[in-house]
Amino acid sequence: LDGGTSVAELRLEFNRPSFVPERDIRLWESADRALIGFAELAVADDAAEQLVTLWYKVHPSQRGKGLEAEILAWAEAQ
Repeated sequence: LDGGTSVAELRLEFNRPSFVPERDIRLWESADRALIGFAELAVADDAAEQLVTLWYKVHPSQRGKGLEAEILAWAEAQ
């Protein structure tokens, strides 16, 4: 999607101790199964207060069509 993300970096990210795939990552697909959205939560369980950071990407052809709101709703539900 953007520069600066390699397979090695993703492996490190997805193997961190606090990463729970079922909770922390979600993909959205179009009707023809093309990837149109990605979201990841980074949960810092060791902080005094739980700190959660959301990263997300929406395919340019899908921007402004409601997917961003769906991603935010998913993140809030987590």
